[in-house]
Amino acid sequence: MVNKGLKKYFFCLLLITIASLALGAEEKLKKPNAKQVLLVGKIIVDTNLDRDFIFNTFKMKDKQKKASDLILIPRQMSSEDKSDTFISRFVNNGTLFFAHYAKPKKGVLDFYSVDFCFFSHYLAAITLPIFKQIVVPNDTQYLYIGTFKISVRGNDFIIEEIAHYDEYDEAKIEFAKLFPKEELKRAVLNPIE
Repeated sequence: MVNKGLKKYFFCLLLITIASLALGAEEKLKKPNAKQVLLVGKIIVDTNLDRDFIFNTFKMKDKQKKASDLILIPRQMSSEDKSDTFISRFVNNGTLFFAHYAKPKKGVLDFYSVDFCFFSHYLAAITLPIFKQIVVPNDTQYLYIGTFKISVRGNDFIIEEIAHYDEYDEAKIEFAKLFPKEELKRAVLNPIE
């Protein structure tokens, strides 16, 4: 038997997630203001896992089995990210994302990790490392950060590889559909040490 307070908590969490998704969809279409930078990139999580095991472990309902996997990209990447940029950003695995962040005073954003949610279930999630610093020139508002492909194997979630590669031309085409008069620049990424 589940505690009523716990049910209310999860219901509220679900409402917040839905509201965040709606806000995230709206945000993608807006131009960044002078104090923001728009990051464009892609995260691909390649898994070879026993999905039935994960499904059964979290006691999901049958309809959940058809849900796609989601990736939660960071809500904050610098201390300048305040409440106006602090929203959840869920994207489908392998799709291009567009996300606003506050321009950092120190000139870099810290991209530590992403959360991978099996079957779009926020409790069936694993955190996967990125560990990159994104250099943000003061005069730049649109940055392409590349594609990160993370290969995960086994039910103990062993990370076999984290690859980073450039699909700028593909991203530029999608970017131009949203911002035809703007220039998308490649970002410089350095490892976080």
